[in-house]
Amino acid sequence: MGYRIASKDKQQVLQHLDHREKNGYERHSVKFYPFPWSQQQLNDPQPILLYVATQDNPSFAGHNDELETIAEQILISAGQSGKNPEYVYKLAEAMRSLYPGEEDDHLFELEKILLKRDQSSTDGDINRSELSKEG
Repeated sequence: MGYRIASKDKQQVLQHLDHREKNGYERHSVKFYPFPWSQQQLNDPQPILLYVATQDNPSFAGHNDELETIAEQILISAGQSGKNPEYVYKLAEAMRSLYPGEEDDHLFELEKILLKRDQSSTDGDINRSELSKEG
């Protein structure tokens, strides 16, 4: 998911993001190829910015491919944007909503593990266990 930043807001937004992502993240400029193609959107490749976790990030989980270990790290972590499990749940919901039929096995399996272990995942109006069955 991406957002277009108005030119007048670019510096302020980037300063905020750079501060929020300062703990072991690098900003990269890459070319984005929209998928799926649609007449309702611009389909040409676009330059975008994204933040990538580096290995010196204390929360970097990339050394371990075990989803159980990654889930454990997510469960005990939180940032300025909130609790990390909530981020995973919202990302999975967005994937299902924006790209129905597309499967992200890594994301959806991680979501299922988190839902089993996360005591707070039953809070709120969303029945996440039903959502995870779709993934």
